[in-house]
Amino acid sequence: MKHRLLSSLTQSILTVWLAAITLSAAEPLRVFIRANASNRGQEVHAHPRFLGEWSKLLTERGMKVDGGLELPTAAQLAQTDVLVMFAQDGGGFPVEQRASLDAFLKRGGGLVVIHTATVPTRSIPDNAEHWKSVIGGSWVHGTTKWLEGPMSLYYVDRTHPITTGVANFDLDDEIYYDMDLSPDARVLAAAYTPNVSAARRNQKNGQPERGKITVYDLAPQMWTYERTLAGGKPYRAFVSIPGHKFATFNMPHYRAVLLRGIAWAGQRANVDEFTKPEEIDSLLYPAVGPSRPADSLKQLVIHPDFKMSLVASEPLINKVMNVDWDAAGRLWVAETPEYPDGRSVNPRTDYVQRWQKDDKLTDDGKNYDRPAYDRISILTSSKGDGVMDTKKVFADYAHGVPGGLERVTSFVFHKSGVIAAAAPDVWLLEDTSGSGVCNKATKLYTNLGYGDTHAVINNLRWGFDGWIYATHGYSGSSDVTSGDGTKHFGRIGSGVVRFKPDGSAFEQFSSKGGNTWGLQIAWDNEVFWTQPTSGDLLMHTVMSEEQLSRGKLPGTPSYVVCEKSVKTFPLIPYDRLPYVQIDWVGFFTAAAGCVIYDGGAWPAAWNNRYFTTEPTINIVHDAIVTRNGVSYAAARAQGREEIEFIGGKDYWFRPIEVRTGPDGALYVVDFYNQAVIHNDTRGPKHGPRNAAIRPDRDHYYARIWRLDHKDAKKLTVPNLAKASATELVTALENVNLHVRQNAVRLLAENNATDVAPALKQLVASPKTPASRVAALWALNRLGRLDDATLTAAANDKEPSLRKSAMKVAAAAPASSKAAALKLVKDSDTTVRLGALLTLAAQEISANEAAELVAVYPTLDDKWSQSAFLGVAAKSPGAFLDAAFASGRPELISLVTSLSGAVANSADQSGKLIVSLAAKPDSANALKAGLLESLAPALRLPDAPAWSGELEAALRKLAASSDARLAGAVLPFIAKWDKPGALKAIVDTQVKALLAKLCDATQPEATRVALVSNLIGMRSASAEILPAVVKLLGGKTPTGLQQRVVEALAELSEANVGASLAAAYPQLPGELQPLAFNTLLRRNDWATALLN
Repeated sequence: MKHRLLSSLTQSILTVWLAAITLSAAEPLRVFIRANASNRGQEVHAHPRFLGEWSKLLTERGMKVDGGLELPTAAQLAQTDVLVMFAQDGGGFPVEQRASLDAFLKRGGGLVVIHTATVPTRSIPDNAEHWKSVIGGSWVHGTTKWLEGPMSLYYVDRTHPITTGVANFDLDDEIYYDMDLSPDARVLAAAYTPNVSAARRNQKNGQPERGKITVYDLAPQMWTYERTLAGGKPYRAFVSIPGHKFATFNMPHYRAVLLRGIAWAGQRANVDEFTKPEEIDSLLYPAVGPSRPADSLKQLVIHPDFKMSLVASEPLINKVMNVDWDAAGRLWVAETPEYPDGRSVNPRTDYVQRWQKDDKLTDDGKNYDRPAYDRISILTSSKGDGVMDTKKVFADYAHGVPGGLERVTSFVFHKSGVIAAAAPDVWLLEDTSGSGVCNKATKLYTNLGYGDTHAVINNLRWGFDGWIYATHGYSGSSDVTSGDGTKHFGRIGSGVVRFKPDGSAFEQFSSKGGNTWGLQIAWDNEVFWTQPTSGDLLMHTVMSEEQLSRGKLPGTPSYVVCEKSVKTFPLIPYDRLPYVQIDWVGFFTAAAGCVIYDGGAWPAAWNNRYFTTEPTINIVHDAIVTRNGVSYAAARAQGREEIEFIGGKDYWFRPIEVRTGPDGALYVVDFYNQAVIHNDTRGPKHGPRNAAIRPDRDHYYARIWRLDHKDAKKLTVPNLAKASATELVTALENVNLHVRQNAVRLLAENNATDVAPALKQLVASPKTPASRVAALWALNRLGRLDDATLTAAANDKEPSLRKSAMKVAAAAPASSKAAALKLVKDSDTTVRLGALLTLAAQEISANEAAELVAVYPTLDDKWSQSAFLGVAAKSPGAFLDAAFASGRPELISLVTSLSGAVANSADQSGKLIVSLAAKPDSANALKAGLLESLAPALRLPDAPAWSGELEAALRKLAASSDARLAGAVLPFIAKWDKPGALKAIVDTQVKALLAKLCDATQPEATRVALVSNLIGMRSASAEILPAVVKLLGGKTPTGLQQRVVEALAELSEANVGASLAAAYPQLPGELQPLAFNTLLRRNDWATALLN
């Protein structure tokens, strides 16, 4: 074996030595520089200067150089390998000299054509077409245009030898556009132009100022062209438009590309033969382009109490989207160079960056026929200094994932590997051999949405409850299934979703329209998330969608908006259209990442601090989170209302994720990219995954930064991978949330039931609330949470433990019922809410319903009220009986909500009326309120079967001495009394009610209620509608007139519109807009107004 290694090493050395001899023995490359007189001086179109300086440069680099201000003669061409052309209107050859050009090309001579030399000489007939046939493209007089000034050059093909390892950069030069390019030309670089003809919509924020570029058109600025003339050898042409200003040639990164172009055109094997190391070194980090990490850090303004250092960067990592730390404390990363299009094909004419040599397509032509290149990797620091210098790929196409990972966005640890999201799939990636790499991939879920790849599942996080939570964008799914397709979990969309790690359940947890990127499961299992595209920023889920579905007050979402999308304060201007914010300008539009700090290392004032990013304007944002009722509120710190936590002056700084590490530091994932937007509502062309066609989507750079407070405590990161079950219990007392979460997960995965006594002891101990709550969840995950422990936790003096006991008990057996009934009266609103959510799973007796109804008036938020409705939904009759027995007017919202469920059919509504008639007079206010809520305008229930019992009930209610109740039942009689049995009562009541309605001495509230009741029974008397309309104008109180207009708006009869139109001129000025908009809703009503 030793001899074979030595033999191999010797052979390698010999190969390198022979290559060096071959290189040194190669003939010098013969170059002719064709220039001409300058028309703009020594700095612009400096053709003679180029001839002089580049003749010297190329000679110094080992080439044999000739040149002049005229085209080379046939003899000169015969002694030339590469013809470099930079001359005003110097493109092409006169007809009489084309034979010598053809001879040059047929023997494989190369062309390098710069800027003005692409412009054909006007005096030469057919020169544009000829020149295009020679170099692959040409300026066309009268069609092609130029734009001089600051520009960005975008390399759209990084797979060509000339443009390998290059980066986009800005320069002050000139672009050409609307040139005539051959379809066989291979475009290497492009630039935006002022053209707007390709815009799909005419949005103002996409229109350029005069002399500025927009986002609708890209023009080639650098290309190669290979052709073989009849009877000759293949020749190569390299064309580069930059060079308008001579300063461009002095940029080392551009000079390196030109030197490569010369070597390539001269068919040299090594395109870097003539470049210097510092020139090659500048290609990836050009001036006014991407910066090296150390230089980028200098361009960041960080909160003065903090320090920031580099953890990892390219070339070790590429396009990191997500990070996490395993049980051993190692940093893992999800690398997603495939973003945004993956293997989906963009046509060559769409100038997106080609970063892989994708030549073979699938049979349908829609995808590249190759493995996906995303991966999950493990980073380590060989020096132990926190700076990662070693990477081991855990999972990719070569490590356990057939076909590879495509657009992997996030992962969590599970058993011997990870669960990873790569829409449309969620994968379990395992190391079953102990080798440290994946060798088994199981698809847990599939059919997730991925039509728009920036709106997919992301930010996977373990909950203490054993669910895996994730944020999700608007690229939803109508039916998520198990990996094998046998189980169907239904629809998911934007907001927060969650699933089980065994593939058994997948559900929408919190729903909110918009794109969602950022998730934090707090120490007490509260769920916080970031969603910027809806005008909000930080959300907290108060109740899951499933819990809310049991009972819901109208308009109650599952979440609370803790912080709206506040004004932002970036450090750099954004005046170039490709890089301005498109929507929510000046606010948050692409905020990503969510941390509620609980790392344990920073001063206490930083606990519960919210962190997120806004990559479109290069900032990291922070806000203080405080309790607010059943939820939370967040706001900027006093004194820093107009200062961001981090402000970037590096345009490429694109923070997209924040995480708290097990060491207590805050880690910032920097996607480091020129482009950050995905889709563009201004209307440029979009690709197969709804990403705007752009030339600036990088697939190489990535940075991970570590932020730490200057006074941070140094935390020892425990190696939980080697911890015993007892040590894992001890880890629950760690000050760091990440460590505690990992410990709970490991206890559950290891089924460490033997430490249940220790966990119970911790729950009952005087330790920190966070450690006790973690122990409670661990017991629940292990199936060892007994009634005694749960009851003790529910009665603990610590509110967070009481709340957590209720969260755990929400799916527990009836043994938690007694504790929950007690806690609905808890002084802590979150405990009270938890108790109500727990009771929703229980059967409630009539006595318990009465006890709970007494609590209802104390519920002062719509989430607690919705949770109460969820409790009552199982036995609404018992709760209605209790409410009417109480007779308290403040129960009207409860009665109304519950009756809506009861009276959802004709038969049920009839039974409800009979029931109401039997209730005591002390509940008349509730009865009236209920009837009024059920019978506005045309929303009355259909008529139930007429019976003596129903007639008697209606008669009794109509004859009530409570005028409000008697009036409230009349609309029901008017619609249901088909036999006319109660007509006399109705006629009497209508006259009395009309008199009261027109009586200006009556309270306004009484008259407002009468409007609804009378309109609801207008079919009973022709006098009703005119009497109501007559209230409009004059001295009628404005509030009463407003109710009349609103009530009329719910009707549809043509005569109503005519009546309202006639009254319109007499309306108070503040009511006329309401009436006007009402009349415009129907054509016949609008016509009445016009007439």
